[in-house]
Amino acid sequence: MEHVEFERAMIDQMVKEDCLLVSGRGIGIEKLLFQVLRVFNEREVITVVIGCPSSVEEYVLEAFKSCGTADNLVPKIVNFESSISERVKMYDAGGILFITSRILVVDLLVDRIPCDRISGIFYYDAHKVLESHQDSFIIRLFRMKNHTGFVKAFTQDAQSLTRGYGRLDRVMRSLFLKKVSLWSRNNDLITDTLNSHAKPEVTELRFNLTTSMESIQFAIMDLISLCLKEIKFANSTLLEDADEISIENAIDKNFSRFLKRQFDPVWNQLNARTKRVAGPSIDCLENDVGSRGKSFTALSDLNDSSNIEKDVSASIRISTDTVDTRLPCDLPQML
Repeated sequence: MEHVEFERAMIDQMVKEDCLLVSGRGIGIEKLLFQVLRVFNEREVITVVIGCPSSVEEYVLEAFKSCGTADNLVPKIVNFESSISERVKMYDAGGILFITSRILVVDLLVDRIPCDRISGIFYYDAHKVLESHQDSFIIRLFRMKNHTGFVKAFTQDAQSLTRGYGRLDRVMRSLFLKKVSLWSRNNDLITDTLNSHAKPEVTELRFNLTTSMESIQFAIMDLISLCLKEIKFANSTLLEDADEISIENAIDKNFSRFLKRQFDPVWNQLNARTKRVAGPSIDCLENDVGSRGKSFTALSDLNDSSNIEKDVSASIRISTDTVDTRLPCDLPQML
């Protein structure tokens, strides 16, 4: 399998170092995982892979088979369908094993899997380690019983590592890692490699909204605007960046996260009316505003515009004529 320059650099780094590799989306982290696993594919030891979705597992297995790998060296999947005796045989045989977290944590606790034979653990989608307590417990057990094995982690969701206070530091502590390797799409090596190849042609298609769709869109924006004004008026002394709460900024898909960061520290100081407005407003921004452009564009792409307008009107059940500016605290319930 042919590699470009930045892929070779990433593979070389992951083979030599224990680190958390954070890549941009579209870089091909599945291909990277496969190439690194090929280096550590040995029958004498056990190489554990956790956190992989089934689609990635299937990709890696197909990639090993397409390369002509011997059947006894093709990775095995250990899941709920594997009995205890079958799992013990797989552990004794060694090689690369894709294991579900629930099974692995039990087998580590009862010493069913020989921890001294585990060469290391590969953790896919490592940004989820804080939500998955089983995964962090697995790595802790592994470090307690095996002081020489490696831990190599991958993720292509860099945004999730910036949410909350010190999230990246807590992720690194849970993984028992000290180094982070960043491979964003604007990395010099990646940019030079992609620019050296033929640039893709991008064709942009834009569909105009119908009159009814525009009315619905403006009605939603009016509702959100009234809710935001109510929030600012009642909590101007509690919020640090009250001026940033505006309908212009609400168009940003990250605005709901901004509101959460503003309200989380002072939530216990808010009155009932503000909580009544703030909660549904944040949900509306996450579910409706962030996707309204995609939704309306997709709807306008269909043929029967009259049915579309009826469906949209029936599902949202609002129009510019039904907005009651006298009751802003009740507006979120209309969404």
